[in-house]
Amino acid sequence: MKCLFQNTMLARFCSVLWFVFFFLDSPKSKSKKKKKEKHNKKRRKKENKMKKKKEKKKKREKTGPVQLSKFFKNKKKNENYSMITGKKIKMKIKKTKEDKERDRNRAELLEFLNSAL
Repeated sequence: MKCLFQNTMLARFCSVLWFVFFFLDSPKSKSKKKKKEKHNKKRRKKENKMKKKKEKKKKREKTGPVQLSKFFKNKKKNENYSMITGKKIKMKIKKTKEDKERDRNRAELLEFLNSAL
């Protein structure tokens, strides 16, 4: 491409612009730009996640001493709670039809054996 300018500095500038316009704006460079943008977006997203985690950690550390009385107000004395997890221990198990039938048969057998003695 011929440059319209006679001055050497302007001619160089014109050639640089022509190079940038045709070669750097090619489809290959566009795909590279898209890949870079996608990579940067992922990196920023990851950094934001890490920042949020750090902030949560700081909030947990900043909290003062825990008042256990708040937790034990709602709990009844006869209920058992796990010392490790703090969850309520289930003392009763829901019986299925098979379990109930088994219990009835066992009771009948006991009555029969007791009456035989």
